Amino acid sequence: MERRRNRWWTEAGVAAVVVTVACLLSSCQFPRDPDGTLDRATGGTIRVGVGQRMPWAGWEGDRPVGVEVELVSGLADRLHARIEWSRGSDEELLEALQKRALDLVAAGLDDRSAWKTKVSFTRFFFRTRTVLAVAPGVPAPHRLHDVTVAAEPDGAEAALMREHGAHVVPDDRRDVPRLVEDWQLGPDLRSTGVKLEDAKHVLALPLGENAWLLRINRMLVGSSPKTRSLLHQLEPGGAAGG
Repeated sequence: MERRRNRWWTEAGVAAVVVTVACLLSSCQFPRDPDGTLDRATGGTIRVGVGQRMPWAGWEGDRPVGVEVELVSGLADRLHARIEWSRGSDEELLEALQKRALDLVAAGLDDRSAWKTKVSFTRFFFRTRTVLAVAPGVPAPHRLHDVTVAAEPDGAEAALMREHGAHVVPDDRRDVPRLVEDWQLGPDLRSTGVKLEDAKHVLALPLGENAWLLRINRMLVGSSPKTRSLLHQLEPGGAAGG
């Protein structure tokens, strides 16, 4: 019995060695990319779709701009790759990503997006929370019912404000309480204490390209301080604007 058990262990060990050697000889890569995105991008070209949701991503004429554009440019530098930029709506870009016509989409997406079941999202590189804030001289409301609030009219947060009885006006109003992301708070904009849900900001990749996803996730580790700095630079009156 003992001899049979030892023989089994010996055969199992030999099989494991054979598999390992075969894997090394065939340049096995785990995790794998069915379409070879990481291999193609490294030292080659990354096809990046850029949406329009500043300060995260957008266009100035024919030039892509925004926090995510800067992050993606840094990733490309580390891979010694050039970038082929494409523009479009979120739907157009994410459909192209599904069809493997793009390798990456930067469009101000967060992990609450309905597309999370159709494409892969990276680990979040920055977390924000939407808050109700007021500028100096604007009184902070004690309740939301019948209060005028400045917000992006079509956003989910604006819909939530309406559910609580607030009147939503365009987000360029500065004489009323405003919905902003918490990184925008400072001496000229203070929180009223009303906080909405968190958003975890992500980039989008094709489903199943796991080696590509792993590499991008590793590169995004520690991106939060750089992201915060870029956000403030891109704000009106920030370093980039003044």
